[in-house]
Formats: sequence, structure tokens, C-alpha cells
Amino acid sequence: MTRYSLILFAVILGPPRPGAPPTTVAEFQALRWLEGRWRGTHEGEPFYQSYHFRNDSTIDTRAFGDSTFHAASDSGMILLEQGVVKNRGGGAEWEATSLDSRSVHFEPRKEAQISFTWHRISRTQWSATIRWRDASGLERHQLYMLDRVGS
Repeated sequence: MTRYSLILFAVILGPPRPGAPPTTVAEFQALRWLEGRWRGTHEGEPFYQSYHFRNDSTIDTRAFGDSTFHAASDSGMILLEQGVVKNRGGGAEWEATSLDSRSVHFEPRKEAQISFTWHRISRTQWSATIRWRDASGLERHQLYMLDRVGS
């Protein structure tokens, strides 16, 4: 292959993507456990989230200020796009680097500084572990537990 062919091949395919191999629609369905309404606590204050599969490759995400789930305070989406699972919200974007039936790990890609892992504990509970580096470069983390609201 000539140098020109290699460059053209790289332009057509895009840069190599670190992390997970391409995800299929069937593999994306492993995230079905997220669907529903959830309650977590941050610094003693409750927060509420919902996840809804819009179709086989898009999950709508919403954040709410209270348990009525009436007025969303934030929204985003998790989507499967050309074999890549992306989490988008508030102008930021993360990419899944691992995904299976029990967990998913996201790394920052655009306008984001944190990474996070969601881990299914049971049908009614999951955890979110957020990781970041502080001003001195030390890795920090915070664990949140989320409980299903309703059935």
C-alpha cells in the first residue's frame, strides 16, 4: 500500500478509536436495565433521573428536581452511532469504552473532564462512580447509589 493509500484509508475510516470494539444494536440492548425512574442522593440532597429507550439505538435521559418527575431540569441522550455508544448532555460528550449486561464505562471526549462507570447491582439498584483529577493531579472519585422509583 502506498503512503497516499494509507492516508486516504485513514481519512475515510477516521482515526483509530481507543476503547471498545464496535458495538452492535443487540449489544446496546444490554443497557435496558437503566430504563425507568431513579432516585439518588448527592451531599444529603435527593436527585431524580429517568431513562427511556426512544428506539433500539437511543436512550433519552432526564434529570428532575423532585420526585414528581414533572419538570425536567436537564436532559441528554445515550446513543449508538456508527458502532460507538455515546452519552451526550449539556454540550459534553462521553464515549463508552466498555459495555456488558452489568456495567458501562464512559470516558470524556468533548467538553468533559470526568469519566464514570455505571454498575447494575440489582433490578432496583445501581451505582455511579464518577472519577476526575483535582487541581494537584490526584485522581478523585465519588460513588452514588440509585434506587428505582416505582415498579
